[in-house]
Amino acid sequence: MSGQENEYRPPEPWVTKQQLADHLSVTCRWIESQQQLGLPHLHTGGMNRYRISEVETWLHDRYNSAARNV
Repeated sequence: MSGQENEYRPPEPWVTKQQLADHLSVTCRWIESQQQLGLPHLHTGGMNRYRISEVETWLHDRYNSAARNV
């Protein structure tokens, strides 16, 4: 056993809308519009939080499948 299988990985942090927008090079308004289409997020304490890996997977699935259907 190499030991890597049981290696502890801290959970991915939640980021703010602004942090996500900066990461994706888009506006906060674009993030809001994508939420209406199903962008994964957690609404807590009156604010939305996002996990970058979940959002990137969702965007890849949504927009790559749309491009194939054209």
